[in-house]
Amino acid sequence: MSKKRTLHLLKNAENRDPIDFIQHIEQSYQISIVLIQDAIETDLSPLTTEPCILSEDLLSASAKTRRRKITYARLIDMIFEHDAVVSW
Repeated sequence: MSKKRTLHLLKNAENRDPIDFIQHIEQSYQISIVLIQDAIETDLSPLTTEPCILSEDLLSASAKTRRRKITYARLIDMIFEHDAVVSW
């Protein structure tokens, strides 16, 4: 049986609840993470899943990143490719 594909959209760097939750379920689900808005610089070191960053939000940030960047169009595709989407 394949794992349920879940997309997590993190938009607030100060809320650590999503990271705790994702860490707890990471082995049971196929997880994708996209950092948007204020969450683009969030430390996700407890997680094994490598996040993406919405490139349009990165343009307004002062920090550079090595994380994979995606466009709004790719984000829309990802929403439809997953079984569930959770916005934090």
